[in-house]
Amino acid sequence: LVVAAGLALLYAAVVVFLGGHFDYVFVAMEAVHILGVVILLRKLGTERSCEGLSLRSQELTAAFLGMRLVASSAFEANHHTLLDAATLFVTLGVIYMMRTALSKTYDSRLDMPLHQMLKFVLLPCLGLALLVNPGVLAEKAAESNAAFGVLFTLNFLWAAAVFTEAVAVVPQLVMMKNVSEKLGYLERNSTAHYVFCLGIARFLGCASWILQPDTLAYAFGQLRSLKPWGVASLLAELVQTFVLADFCYYYTRSVIAGSGLVRFNTTVDACEAG
Repeated sequence: LVVAAGLALLYAAVVVFLGGHFDYVFVAMEAVHILGVVILLRKLGTERSCEGLSLRSQELTAAFLGMRLVASSAFEANHHTLLDAATLFVTLGVIYMMRTALSKTYDSRLDMPLHQMLKFVLLPCLGLALLVNPGVLAEKAAESNAAFGVLFTLNFLWAAAVFTEAVAVVPQLVMMKNVSEKLGYLERNSTAHYVFCLGIARFLGCASWILQPDTLAYAFGQLRSLKPWGVASLLAELVQTFVLADFCYYYTRSVIAGSGLVRFNTTVDACEAG
């Protein structure tokens, strides 16, 4: 907690010095997210295990961070860009460790197969991004003298990152569901702590975004102009929060009951039942 709080304060200082808008809810989100990353790194470094961790979710995380980093470097280039770069560096390190030193503790049979991840998660996000993306203003193109193809690519990458981020945790939930079915329960261990932190951070991030004064006005203003991007990005935030809400509920019940086990029905179960 001390590490997460210290890094969150450092991030807040960066926001202030770079002239960004200081948002207490957003900083709280970053603190929880950093705590989750610290828990993950401790699991890999101290426990020397990636048991229960989904490689597919880490790969999707690296994918959306990479796409957003490229687009953000062109559109914003601010403290968010630096944060994405740092998170991408850590995520690539996690993937490397899971594929090499800790590969014996990773059970690919319980993870989402690569072809399913591509077919049902990543490719639909890329396809949707081709149809629905921010669409940079014409004056932006005039200022930068950029070709239409470059601008379209950057818009596509930004939208693809938003949509992919919303569902990147799905393989992790699938893996925990498979572990739970195999054992009859899920231990409330470091992997569960990490996913719970992701859920709380996502809730705070969604709240921060929705509570911004211009968010809803922007979303529905774009809808009135027959530009679906504003509503699509809002829905992506809500989907990402909803996907993790079910797990967070059962995790909290486990904590209140004083149990070391999480017995839950994830959103993934409901989707498969449908």
